[in-house]
Amino acid sequence: MAGTVSSALLEQFKSQDKITVMVNMAEGTADTLESVSGREFPDRDSRANAVTSALQDLAEKSQKALKEFCTAEGIKFQSMWINNSLVAENVTVDQARRLAQVAGVKEVREQVVVHTMGSMGAN
Repeated sequence: MAGTVSSALLEQFKSQDKITVMVNMAEGTADTLESVSGREFPDRDSRANAVTSALQDLAEKSQKALKEFCTAEGIKFQSMWINNSLVAENVTVDQARRLAQVAGVKEVREQVVVHTMGSMGAN
């Protein structure tokens, strides 16, 4: 099944030629996290390392075709293994539509950037 391009992103393309986008993969992280949480670990660090490794493996496998597409198109990208997504920089509307057609892609949407105002609770 082909992925989609969000309507909000298509709206942004009406005023911008190139946009940095977020590509969400169809395979989420829930099953991977559940498989790790069911295992026993000797300590917290071992559990954290197992979670990190499992999520990185998931991203590596599920994003393979997407990374190949971006490389072939000359699109700079950064894999976000923590939530199995990928940020693709300076994408045209045509590229966004073709990104949505790559195997394993669920959605191409606008990138949301959150700015923090420093550490919470610090006085």
